Amino acid sequence: MSAFVGCSSIKLGYNNGQHLAYWWINDYLSLTDAQAQPVRESLKRLHQWHSTQELPRYAALLKQMRDAAASDVSAQQVCGVWSQTAQRVDAMLVAAAPDVVHLANTLQPAQLHTMERRNSKSNTEFRNEWSGLSPAAILDKRFEKALERTEKIYGPLDASQQALLKTQLAQSSVEPQQMEADRVRRQQVLLQLLKQWKTSTPAPSEAALALRGTLTNWLRVDDAGKVPPVVVQWCGHVAALHNQTTPVQRRHAQDWLRGYEEQFVKLAQPH
Repeated sequence: MSAFVGCSSIKLGYNNGQHLAYWWINDYLSLTDAQAQPVRESLKRLHQWHSTQELPRYAALLKQMRDAAASDVSAQQVCGVWSQTAQRVDAMLVAAAPDVVHLANTLQPAQLHTMERRNSKSNTEFRNEWSGLSPAAILDKRFEKALERTEKIYGPLDASQQALLKTQLAQSSVEPQQMEADRVRRQQVLLQLLKQWKTSTPAPSEAALALRGTLTNWLRVDDAGKVPPVVVQWCGHVAALHNQTTPVQRRHAQDWLRGYEEQFVKLAQPH
């Protein structure tokens, strides 16, 4: 029953993705009537492109992960999956960039001020969630979130596996202060781009490259394509935890991956 509900949620969430994206954009920019319809149309085009072009690639990557999950994995394998995922993010940015630039051309100062106020509210909510907590409390909070995500994939973790996960989090270089600083940086980069594109129209490839700067630091690579240290650390942690899982947990992970894989294949089919 839980697997059915999960698969149904995937379909429902994906099919409503363009509507949720519109709601998010409108929440941050208070779109005018003249802007609303073009934004809806651009999101519809993006959704159609993504379902036909990208979802088959997602399904193929999930199959690759499902096949690998039956055995031990290396940190290099995990980083290979991360690199392929980053490529799919880049593809999305290239596809979306022209429409982002077009919307920016139409924005008014009041709308950019609305975005600044919405960012400030979001940052305050984030700060309230994490501020005032001791290092131990922060670790416990991060562990609770990480355990929930991990057990969705593998099923219940035993005591030794939970201890390993908590140790890995304690060793992680990602802290709430860094997370807040990075989210503020990303907001400022996007806001500056929108202001800049009000009076200029960059080439799609140039705009997509600029939009990469709005992603979290750990998603980005340097000019030589080197994987960031925090990702290298994460790859090692994922591999180490996976390699301590039981055959039953690995089958659970394979079933979880298969559910997404099959749904992506179905969603990619013409309707």
